[in-house]
Amino acid sequence: MAQVITQMEIMKFAGMEKAVFPADTILTPSAKDWAQEHKIDIILGKGIDKQSDEKSELLKNLVKAVIKNMDRAGGFLKKEELVEVVTRCLEKMGNTVGK
Repeated sequence: MAQVITQMEIMKFAGMEKAVFPADTILTPSAKDWAQEHKIDIILGKGIDKQSDEKSELLKNLVKAVIKNMDRAGGFLKKEELVEVVTRCLEKMGNTVGK
């Protein structure tokens, strides 16, 4: 069943560059207008898969690089240290990481 996105729902994306929804999503005219006024790109359908694949590839490459550097240094990182390193790297690359 299609999801309907109203202006109230799209307002949750305030401050973001894009909002991603399944292909069968229906946006109300006021939701579309609000998103356009706030420069939020709306991505439906295939964009989800592409964006997800790109993020997965980025994370996979980042983890490989961290592991390679840990091996080179001859040590290991505690879980908390690894999370901090990966978080900082993702943020430096312009990604938002939730706490």
